[in-house]
Amino acid sequence: MSGNHSSTASLAALRDTVMADRALLSRLSTIADQEAVLDELMAVASANKISVDSGTVRQAMKEELASVHEGELSDEELEMVAAGTRSDAPKIDGGGKRRPSSGPA
Repeated sequence: MSGNHSSTASLAALRDTVMADRALLSRLSTIADQEAVLDELMAVASANKISVDSGTVRQAMKEELASVHEGELSDEELEMVAAGTRSDAPKIDGGGKRRPSSGPA
């Protein structure tokens, strides 16, 4: 169990280090290849004496990407946001009074 705790603590330390460095964040955001991102993160860990193995960082990257994708909006939702509408939002008539939503527009 202590190995898992140590991995979690090391990942947290690496994440904190990365998040505190705006230039590093900017550089990482321009790298398209996940292996190159992993290499960069491992170099940051080494430079900051954070002991974490590449497999642990790779798994954390996969989990982070999965959670980001779960929170993404569909094309339809993006269009509704851009138009300033929601299909389930109450409608407001010309006099400023709310009227029930008629469902998806």
